[in-house]
Amino acid sequence: MEKDKVFNYGFEESALKTLIYDVVRTALSNHFNESALKTLIYDVVRTALSNHGATASTPPVHEKPIKGIHELAKFLRISSTRAQKLKNEGVFPYWQDGRILFFDPDKVRATISKTVKTRKGKA
Repeated sequence: MEKDKVFNYGFEESALKTLIYDVVRTALSNHFNESALKTLIYDVVRTALSNHGATASTPPVHEKPIKGIHELAKFLRISSTRAQKLKNEGVFPYWQDGRILFFDPDKVRATISKTVKTRKGKA
């Protein structure tokens, strides 16, 4: 049997695998979405590292921008016509490179969240 590798932070490989497995199993049983699962894993690892005198920096999140009206429509699960109308109304911030439009997925989500909260408040 191969001896477990010991990481720089003093964790044995099998202990780390068990920890991650337990976190994923718990998250899935509680119906966490992908973003919540990533946050949970990050928090658990950060806590484990800090308990051993190490620190973890926030991992950079680089989600590809949404490219064009058709991808925006697919992202929002609406028609291309509706996506174009929302873009023309200035609902979502975008930038343009030549003739190609780009939308930041995080800003699109934030706009949708804000709009949903506003509508719930009025109803």
